Amino acid sequence: PAQARGSGRTRGTRIPSDWGNDDLQPEPSVLWPNSALDDHRSRAFVLPSHLQGAEEESQKNPAEDEKVEKELQEKRNQLEENKRRLEALWAMSNSHGISWDELDTAFVAFAKEGQRRYAHWSQAAKTEEAEADDQQKQDSAKPLPPTREEPTAALMKRYCEVRARAFLQPFCPKDETTGRRLDPRQLWRSQLGRLTSRLYRKEKKKFLAPWAPGKLTAKLQQLVAARMIRRETKERLYGLGGAAPEKD
Repeated sequence: PAQARGSGRTRGTRIPSDWGNDDLQPEPSVLWPNSALDDHRSRAFVLPSHLQGAEEESQKNPAEDEKVEKELQEKRNQLEENKRRLEALWAMSNSHGISWDELDTAFVAFAKEGQRRYAHWSQAAKTEEAEADDQQKQDSAKPLPPTREEPTAALMKRYCEVRARAFLQPFCPKDETTGRRLDPRQLWRSQLGRLTSRLYRKEKKKFLAPWAPGKLTAKLQQLVAARMIRRETKERLYGLGGAAPEKD
């Protein structure tokens, strides 16, 4: 058994977690259920490996057994205290280990990156020649025409039209004179336009997918879960050679 009570002493190096009891399960929310947190909290409370090694050595060396056993018992008691403290944290807090400032920073970074991504899609990017023009404009009073590349949207529009034409081409009848298939732009202009638009929307959705609705919630959820796991790991190791518990 992981624990032996009655003598006032705790034996072993593992204490099963009580996570899963109804008293500790939080109400469903934007963070819960969370498989990563659920798996982490379900793990047993275990003494660090160097303490487990000390217990094995004490069994091989009876002369040192009493001294080592006393130190180990203090660590086992600390492990039980860590378990009680962490279970109290589970019962009282639905999120911990992260500040509002960190969440605000993550939100702003997500929004700015999304804006940059959309600008890359919809706006023309400056070429190296344009950068040189900007510097020359600063050095000269004479205005110079801007040199810019096409936006990604325009390039993708042409790419999708080429794909649409390649798809429709085999269905076009052959010209009686040349024997070549006719251009779908001449035969099925409306069908070509609809297929091009469908392909274009698909490519745009793929390009902006990381910033689609719901992605911010998922990103912040992952961030909060990671910070909670880091905080709870420190709580598990408190007094056992790990760091002191954090304060919210």
